[in-house]
Parts: sequence; structure tokens; C-alpha cells
Amino acid sequence: MEIIDQLQPQSHRSDAPISVGQWVIIMLLMWIPILNFVMLFLWAFDGNTHPAKANWAKAVLIWIGIVMGLLIFVWTASIMLRLPTLSF
Repeated sequence: MEIIDQLQPQSHRSDAPISVGQWVIIMLLMWIPILNFVMLFLWAFDGNTHPAKANWAKAVLIWIGIVMGLLIFVWTASIMLRLPTLSF
């Protein structure tokens, strides 16, 4: 069993959950434009990230992709059908 433990990366050995303080910092970072996307990609695809944080980052990126895809579809459909578009 010790040999298997030695083969696992150090960051994945810990089964400790992410603390509330760490989640607060994560959420704070998600409020900062541009940095939030950089951090999401870093957490999602870096091998040293806590598995719970990596899975959360991947899920957020998937949701962003779904919403962006829907927005592009609605925008394209409104142009094709010559519907009035919202201007901000």
C-alpha cells in the first residue's frame, strides 16, 4: 500500500475538502474580469489542482460554452429572420 501512495501525486493524496475560506477566495477571483477565465482554465486543466476544484472549473466552463452557444444561435436566428435585436 505504501508503494501505491508514493506513486500518487502529492496534491491528490489529500482527501481534505476545500475549506469555506478557500471557496470565498475562489468566488472573489471569479468577480475579476479576464482573470476569471484564466483561472478557470488553469484550475480545470492543471494536474496539481484539488480534484473538487478542477471538476467545478470544468463544469463552469461547460456551462459558459452552453450559454455562449445558445446566445450565438439566438443572435444568428434573429438576424436570419430579420427580428429586432437588443442593443446595449
